[in-house]
Amino acid sequence: MGLVVSHLEGLKNRPIALLDGEAFDNLDKKLLLRKPHKFSLSENVYIWGDSYADALTYPIKDALLDRNIGIVGFIRHSCPSLLGTLRNEPIRRGVDDAKKCKAFNLASFSDISKVPKNSYVVITSAYDWYESGKNRKGEPILLADNKNNSDVVISSLKKTVEALLLLDLKPIVVLTHPTFNGGEIRKSIRFRNPLMVRRSILKTQKLNQRITESMQGLEVELVDPIPLLCGVSENYNCNAYDVAAKRWIVWRDGSHLYYYGGSKLANYIASIINGS
Repeated sequence: MGLVVSHLEGLKNRPIALLDGEAFDNLDKKLLLRKPHKFSLSENVYIWGDSYADALTYPIKDALLDRNIGIVGFIRHSCPSLLGTLRNEPIRRGVDDAKKCKAFNLASFSDISKVPKNSYVVITSAYDWYESGKNRKGEPILLADNKNNSDVVISSLKKTVEALLLLDLKPIVVLTHPTFNGGEIRKSIRFRNPLMVRRSILKTQKLNQRITESMQGLEVELVDPIPLLCGVSENYNCNAYDVAAKRWIVWRDGSHLYYYGGSKLANYIASIINGS
């Protein structure tokens, strides 16, 4: 489940790193337990989200090293940082998971409300999968509290951004990045043919455009991963493997960003923060 940092927990209200289940992609659990303030400095950027946020934590931390800015994460896997929603997967995630996710987000928002004003808060949970995904009963995997599931991702994301703005914070929203077939990636690695893994990004582009339009008039920074990870694509396709760098942009599951892919987004996020 990854790195979880609660900003006001621990001795003398200093941030403390907690571990919620298995850390994602080789996070050093023992080192984190020995040095719970590893990512936290006198000035911090805050990241709030699920496992996709987890995958960005290290790249953002490294991208901000030259500014001596730390990163504090509010991260719970499979728990989108979208206020007013319920993650609806009781069979795969457990019957209590939705309640635990909601409690985690409310506690995270409470802690975030106490951070210094004008701090940057990175949000990473606006995915097309949360719009179209179904659980094992064929029900939507993300439900709105008010039972109105029309545009649940966009409406809840806007609600979350507006709540952060009311706290005089600076939201940075990471839009949807391309995902791939994990089985194809593992097969291509086995047969050493990475160029076989590609997918259309048209659906992802359309969602990102809808999100962008919904955010008009709000003081929010939007990070579009498509040009950063795929470049300019005239045929609306993206490769999971960067030929020039000889690196995969996503993990073997085809979904989560590898450090290399994450660093492309992190460097862009750092440029936003460095320009402030």
